[in-house]
Amino acid sequence: MEVKLINGFNLKKVLICLSGITIIFFIVILSLNNGDFKGGIRVPKHHLQGAKIVLWPPFTKHLYGKTASKVGFETATEHKVVHATAKTLTLERDLKLADQSLHYRNDKLEETKISNQNNMMHSKVMIVGYKRGGTSFFGELLHHFPNTQYLFEPLIGVYGHMYLGEVVTPWAIRIHSNGTIRAIPEYEEAYAITQLHHLFNCNYQKMHPHVYTNKGPFVSRETEFTDCMEGKRLGRTNDYHHKECSRNVYLDKLPNYCINPDILTKDRDKNPDGLRSEILTKFRNFNDPIGFRKKVLKCGEILQKQCQSSSTVVIKLIRSRMSTAIKILKRDPDIKIIHYIRDPRGIQDSRRRTIVGYAYTRTMNISDSSRLLCKIMLNDAETVKSQPLHIKNRILQVRYEDILLNRNTSLARISNFLGKDDWSPLATWMDQIDCITNEYGEKVCTKGSDSMNKWHENLQKHDQTEIAKTCAGALKYFGYPKT
Repeated sequence: MEVKLINGFNLKKVLICLSGITIIFFIVILSLNNGDFKGGIRVPKHHLQGAKIVLWPPFTKHLYGKTASKVGFETATEHKVVHATAKTLTLERDLKLADQSLHYRNDKLEETKISNQNNMMHSKVMIVGYKRGGTSFFGELLHHFPNTQYLFEPLIGVYGHMYLGEVVTPWAIRIHSNGTIRAIPEYEEAYAITQLHHLFNCNYQKMHPHVYTNKGPFVSRETEFTDCMEGKRLGRTNDYHHKECSRNVYLDKLPNYCINPDILTKDRDKNPDGLRSEILTKFRNFNDPIGFRKKVLKCGEILQKQCQSSSTVVIKLIRSRMSTAIKILKRDPDIKIIHYIRDPRGIQDSRRRTIVGYAYTRTMNISDSSRLLCKIMLNDAETVKSQPLHIKNRILQVRYEDILLNRNTSLARISNFLGKDDWSPLATWMDQIDCITNEYGEKVCTKGSDSMNKWHENLQKHDQTEIAKTCAGALKYFGYPKT
């Protein structure tokens, strides 16, 4: 039976239409719990994070009700007058900005990820040794691993910047002028650790150019870098005229105005001898960030690109004690240390022929000098021994003599420690340096052990006896014979 309404409407049809409208209404409400609508198209909620979306007030009030506040919409009470046209433009604009913001954050995260991957892609090796102990030979040896950047004594530049350009000798860092072992000041150690961290991680833009453009030997022997340095005539001139800061002065004897105020972390603008500006007037714009850096920027960029493209970065140090090196290792979990040892008699024989006072004071005899050398070597070894296992596993002790006497076994052991599969390039290089062409054009090859044991001939018998006595503990610890 059909029921007619006034004006001829069919009641059944009206009820069907109302039911349909009700179903559509509930579908809309349910959709708002999982997503939002833009022009009739569902937009995932993560596209709206952080965006302020404004809807036409009547539509917001009557259709969405309380559900709107749950999904982060601003209701009509937050805006007195919002027109339908403005609503559409604001919605589209905010959605676009939110989308752009999301893409930007993703891009930055990707850049950070790539940067971290680049730093972690190369292995980092720190050689800790002693003056005339064969470290230069060993650094060049590791340099022959493919795609390796080798930095020669960067602490020369680091200490040069700390003490206003001077080449600070290894013994001036390690001991006092009276021959006692020197305690490294906190500011000095902290600055050295930070700069070495930057070098290992290719952060040249964070360093002062003095660090890699020192007055001593070039920090890198790569041709492109040395050509840059020589072309700009860098690294060979003084920036001051004070003999009190000369390289022959022990650090405990340096006047306070030789300490660069830039590296003092506490009271940065002051120095025991006066204000920073007053001290720096004694030097020719030593820390000038414009004039000096413009000249060396290209040279630094060369080192940075070499670092970033290298699979291994090797840094050789004779100006660092083991305790400082371990602090660097703890800061960077990718670093490994090789503690490079040589028979103290071989070291003293080499120093006797090249350095006044056996690398310590000018008045120190060979007995006192040997006692101090062996004490420093033992202190470094004991420091390693006292570390927890996970730190000790990242430190390898290597003897100079073992590389010469048992080459293949030693190279395999070193390569395994560094995670390298092929050590044949190192063996090839050793073959080349062991052979020379004499005056008759003949190729003559000598065993490394011949030069290794030269101290037997060069040192006088009573000196050999004295060193064996004063260094008895070190000789036993490192496995060297008494005679």
